[in-house]
Amino acid sequence: MRMMGGAAVALVVGFASATLSTPAYAAKPVVGKKTEVTRYSTEPFDTGVDTLSATDLNGHNPVAIYAALRRPPLKDQYETTAAFEERLAAWKARPITGNVTANSKVVISTLWTPYFSKLYDADNAQMTFLFDSDYNDADGYPFLPFRLERKKLSPGRGQTAMGVKFSWTREYELAVGTRLGGLSGKSMTLSIAPEDARKVVPVLLFIGQMDPVGTYEAERNHEPTLSERWESAYWTAGWTLDVEQVWVVDGARRAILAKLCKTPHRFETCAVTSSERQDQ
Repeated sequence: MRMMGGAAVALVVGFASATLSTPAYAAKPVVGKKTEVTRYSTEPFDTGVDTLSATDLNGHNPVAIYAALRRPPLKDQYETTAAFEERLAAWKARPITGNVTANSKVVISTLWTPYFSKLYDADNAQMTFLFDSDYNDADGYPFLPFRLERKKLSPGRGQTAMGVKFSWTREYELAVGTRLGGLSGKSMTLSIAPEDARKVVPVLLFIGQMDPVGTYEAERNHEPTLSERWESAYWTAGWTLDVEQVWVVDGARRAILAKLCKTPHRFETCAVTSSERQDQ
């Protein structure tokens, strides 16, 4: 494992081979019309809004953020601390995408994350969103993958000492590491009629501040055994988000259903107004 920016990570990469595509809830162009659609927001996110646009729902572009943060300024031994801090501040202030900078509040949007459940109680007409207590915050940051690439390495064929022939493959995954201490076991409950509850497509918005020097890269290899015909190397890289709020949004209606806000020690439920729960 290699460390960049002081962030330590460990992630098992699965065997998916397709590049992740546009989220299912993203706005799509009308066929036959020359319409350009912005997939991601290019403005800092305002947690005070009570209506969400389609681009708000898609969040910010994690690939663009990673590309901008990948090589942060490093202090030279002949550079004074004051000079370096001035240079670092200027780097943080430069645009990443649109008006978003490293100092901006950003959103990562996902339809799924481990240990997150949606439950419905028809007798009481209540829906509960739960971050399971099985999730152990101490195990590391939950990761939100946003791109997966699989490539063949150099003419990669070889043979082990035991005579097993194999070929080389490589998987490269980009992911956002989310700092979410205190989220384990938290739930959000709201009243909703059964006919409306059936239609809910929960989208999770992770809102917070990007760590401008929190990019990382980790590598793990797999050695072939006598029964295997390949050897693979996995590279995982990405950036880190210090999460301040988690919103659950109905992706079909862009209505805000529930919120969790970070307190000094853990996340607590925040109030959602009636206007926020209406169709956007």
